[in-house]
Amino acid sequence: MPFCLPRRWHLRQLIAASSLVLLVACAEKPTAADAQPLQTLPVATAPAVVPPVVPTGENLDIQPTQTFAEWQAGFRKDALAAGIRADLFDRAFANVSFDPSVIRADRSQPEFAKPVWEYLDGALSPLRVRKGQSLIDQYADVLQSIEQRYGVDRQALVAVWGMESNFGQFQGSKSVINSLATLAYEGRRPGFAHAQLIAALQILQQGDIEPEKMLGSWAGAMGQTQFIPTTYNTHAVDFDGDGRRDIWGSSADALASTAHYLQSSGWQRGQPWGFEVQLPSGFNYLLADGTIRKSVAEWRQLGITLPNDGQVPAGSEQLSAALLLPAGYRGPAFLVLDNFRAILKYNNSS
Repeated sequence: MPFCLPRRWHLRQLIAASSLVLLVACAEKPTAADAQPLQTLPVATAPAVVPPVVPTGENLDIQPTQTFAEWQAGFRKDALAAGIRADLFDRAFANVSFDPSVIRADRSQPEFAKPVWEYLDGALSPLRVRKGQSLIDQYADVLQSIEQRYGVDRQALVAVWGMESNFGQFQGSKSVINSLATLAYEGRRPGFAHAQLIAALQILQQGDIEPEKMLGSWAGAMGQTQFIPTTYNTHAVDFDGDGRRDIWGSSADALASTAHYLQSSGWQRGQPWGFEVQLPSGFNYLLADGTIRKSVAEWRQLGITLPNDGQVPAGSEQLSAALLLPAGYRGPAFLVLDNFRAILKYNNSS
């Protein structure tokens, strides 16, 4: 579908003005732990934290060499060796069974592209933006405290919250233990699922949540900002002071945990994520590659300007930036800075 600039001009302005476009995710599969080269075509992705693996002919028809019960017995030994109490394991696995729907979801995730405006029409609805703005006001005191502690601005945090779970409304309804057990038994990445399952049992043993209430996506992403278990163990925080790291029921804990993760991923206090620019005629589009980074001043020396003769944000001239063309060469262009890279570590989708 050809890019039509006039019809989408309001969205161009919205992208340049709002952090709410930074995360384009569905809450149904893990995302990347490390920022990869920026993509110039939009791709549908999702939440916190491993590179997606596209199914191929060799791994679509994986057949287990043992029954699910045999696998579970072997995994129980692994879990106990990792320090999980036997009584906790038996309680967590009391109603666990193989879930074919998880395997179907796991094997039907080809990477796909759609026109950026078509994606944004659904993902960035006016209703969602208004809800985010309302919640920024409602949680002003909590967000201010989080900003002071972690240095991550409230707009970015509420954007993550809105894109990952529609502000906590859609967290997933599947048992995390059941889903991860199914994936460890017959998924495309059994080693990854095995590690996440051990981490999930550690969360239960720490007492942050009961097994019956540990719900999430089919891929094991949990809570209002969709952490996978290993990320939870390293970055979830008890911000409301009730003694539990509750990213399911406590918005304060979920938002602060997200801020902690972004901080550790390189978020720079007070810096923008990026800004829209205009490219000169005859520009070398091969430079629109996330691995090519130059200072903002160097990009400007190549003829890049800001729309309407605008000025770059104060103090940005020497910051390292990459050029991003999310809709291809005919669409808007952005210089993206370190905070954009930090968000890619949360969700690896340009």
